[in-house]
Amino acid sequence: MKINPLIEIEDMDGQPMPDSVGKDAKNFTLAKCCVNALYAQFEDEKNLSGEEKIKRYNLAEKIYAAKDKIDVTAENIALLKKLIGKAYGALIVGRAYELLDPVEDKDAPEMREEKKKGKT
Repeated sequence: MKINPLIEIEDMDGQPMPDSVGKDAKNFTLAKCCVNALYAQFEDEKNLSGEEKIKRYNLAEKIYAAKDKIDVTAENIALLKKLIGKAYGALIVGRAYELLDPVEDKDAPEMREEKKKGKT
C-alpha cells in the first residue's frame, strides 16, 4: 500500500497543524506523526526486543527520508496505527488513520488536498 508521508495533518478547520509552538514551528506532517510514534517508548513496551526496535527504526528512517509516496506493508500500517493510537489524542489519531487507510470517496484526505489546490 502507498502512503504519502508529506501530507500535512489538519486541524478541525482544515488548517495545517504546527509541529511545535513558537516562531520555528513547521507544519505537522504524517511523516512527523509516524516517526514520533515509532521512536516513542511506551509504558507497556518496556521489554521490547532489540529486533523490534530496529524494525521500528528502519521504518521511521524510510518514512522520514520520503520525498514522495512510499510503499508500506499492511503489517507496518497496522503497527503505525497501533503506535499512533498510543502516542496521540483523538484528532491526530483520526487524521493519521485517514491518511494511512485512505478511502476512495470525495472526503478522503488526498481529495481535500486536491480541492485546496483547485484540481477538482
